[in-house]
Amino acid sequence: MKFATLVLLPTLVTVLNGCSTTESENVRTQGIRAEIRIIATGSDVANEATVEAHLYVGSGGVGGTLIEISSGDSLHAYLDGEAYGLGKNSDLFGVYYAATLPTSSVNTQYQVSFERDEGVSALESVVMLPEAFQITSETSISTTKSATLDITWSPQGEGKLTLIYGFSCEGGTNSNSDDFGFRTIDDDGAFQLDLGDYLATDVTQCEGTIDLERTVSGTLDSNFGEGGFINGVQRRSITIDVVK
Repeated sequence: MKFATLVLLPTLVTVLNGCSTTESENVRTQGIRAEIRIIATGSDVANEATVEAHLYVGSGGVGGTLIEISSGDSLHAYLDGEAYGLGKNSDLFGVYYAATLPTSSVNTQYQVSFERDEGVSALESVVMLPEAFQITSETSISTTKSATLDITWSPQGEGKLTLIYGFSCEGGTNSNSDDFGFRTIDDDGAFQLDLGDYLATDVTQCEGTIDLERTVSGTLDSNFGEGGFINGVQRRSITIDVVK
C-alpha cells in the first residue's frame, strides 16, 4: 500500500465562524488573492465544464475575508471568443462565483477575467485542462468499514493526484458525524484505500464520496497582487455506502 500525507480539513464550525465578506469596491486589485478552477468531470469533450472562483482580501486562507462582487466589477470566463458571466453562489465555506461552460476539451484555452469599471482589471488568467482519465474500478460501491478498496484509473500520469474524501456517518459516540479531508497520491493508475483509516471504529453506517483530481497549473494575471492560482482539473468520483 502506498501511503501519502493525510490532511484533515478544518471543522465546518471553525470555517463558518471564521467567514466574513466585503464588497469588491472596497478592495484594490493589488490587494486581492484569486483562486480559480476549471473543473471537468468526464472525458467527452461535449460534457460541460465548471469554472469556480474564490476571491479573498489579502493572503486569504481559512477564516480569511471573502470578496463579494459589487456594482462596476464582474467576473467572466472566455471560451472560443464567447463570454460567460460568473454568478454568485454560496456553500458552507462561503461565497464564490461560478459558471457552466459548454465543453471540457483538453485542447481549449480557458480564460477568466476580473473586469472593473474603475481601477485595475485582471483580464489574463488562462489555463488548459490536463489529460482526461477514467476510473476503471467500480464507481459505486457497497462495502464494510474494514474493507480495502482497490481503486484503478487510466491512463496514468506522471505527477500526483489529489484524493478527496467526505463521509457522513451514523452511530458511534457522536450519533452522527461528518469526516472530510484529502491526501496526495501517485498518479500511477492504482491505489489501495483502507476505509478503517478514514472512519471511526464505532460508526454503524456511512455514505460517502471519493474524488480523484488531476490538476495542472495555468498562468494567473499578475494584477492580483496577493497571488493565488488558476488550475485546470479533471475530477472523477466514486460513491460509497458503508454498512456495519
